[in-house]
Amino acid sequence: MADKRNALAHEVDQTITALIAKINAAPDDWRNYNDLGVVLTQISDYNSAEELIMKALGLFSDNDATAKETLLYSLGNVYYAAGEYQKAMTYYQQITAVDIKGDAFMMLAQSFMQQQQYQQALVYGLTAQENLPNDVAVKVLLGDIWLALGEFTQADTMYTQALDYDAQNVVALFGRGIIALTMGQPSENFFAQVETLDSKYYADNKQRVDEIATVVYKQQNK
Repeated sequence: MADKRNALAHEVDQTITALIAKINAAPDDWRNYNDLGVVLTQISDYNSAEELIMKALGLFSDNDATAKETLLYSLGNVYYAAGEYQKAMTYYQQITAVDIKGDAFMMLAQSFMQQQQYQQALVYGLTAQENLPNDVAVKVLLGDIWLALGEFTQADTMYTQALDYDAQNVVALFGRGIIALTMGQPSENFFAQVETLDSKYYADNKQRVDEIATVVYKQQNK
């Protein structure tokens, strides 16, 4: 395990070094700044990512609309990853480019979800679906939102649609299991599939299953 972690860390270091070299070789190419910002966000170096993307926005946003909107989206992702959801939303809301607008709506929905503002999340989730009608992640997100709102039929519909595209989507399978468990229906098969496909995801979320199972048991034995 330690060897694997060291190998991954070395690979990340190499990627960062290569991107810095690209920026030095082509300082007028905004994509290298953006790519480096994305990598820094992935390794949770949020301060460096923020500083870099802010710098790139200052350099490129006045002359290149594509650069501006892509960098705004990446900066929103920095704040989202750092848990600063309100700040993230201010950047997602500035995006108008057709090719990333759907993704921005999805991130707005996820930001509201993280703040447990489910009705607002639903509005942006449905808007994201209009822009990305076949996107599995959007369908799963809508399933999660409907589930949080206690609307099990709508949630189940969205999870089922997601599984039509990706039969091994663990989040959708888990969501369908939660719905079945809550409604007193057979759920073991869903959770068994999740555990087989992604044991870590199942272990991380098993407490939720246990809590719901306890509530259902108490209700059935009143």
